[in-house]
Amino acid sequence: MGELLKHHGIKGMKWGVRKDSTSEKSSAPTHSSSDHVQAESHKTTINKHGLKALSNDDLKKLNERMQLEQTYRDLQNKKPTKFETGHKQVKKILNVANTINGVYNMANSPAGKAARAAYKTKTAGKTAYKVYKVTKSDE
Repeated sequence: MGELLKHHGIKGMKWGVRKDSTSEKSSAPTHSSSDHVQAESHKTTINKHGLKALSNDDLKKLNERMQLEQTYRDLQNKKPTKFETGHKQVKKILNVANTINGVYNMANSPAGKAARAAYKTKTAGKTAYKVYKVTKSDE
């Protein structure tokens, strides 16, 4: 009886259920500017009572704040995402593969075979004429 089963959980907690993450984060202070707090209160006022509940100055300040936040987000998102970077690399690879495929098809065409034969025999003039006749008859 030397072995003892110890419980290291929280009493009454269900298996597989985690604590709410907001309670853990509440210990860290949040730093919000007064402008942000004011803009958020204006947003809640609009949601509850509509646009008519705000004065022109309040609405103008809210619009300026929202435009500044949007501009900042746009500037932050200028760097390409991982998807865009990967997409660009795949396009480059496919372009190289397409070029290789085109060269292979050209080399195996009648004109390519004749050009290889001309290179081997060094009778380019006669072979070029033969290639011209072959491609002319195919049309």
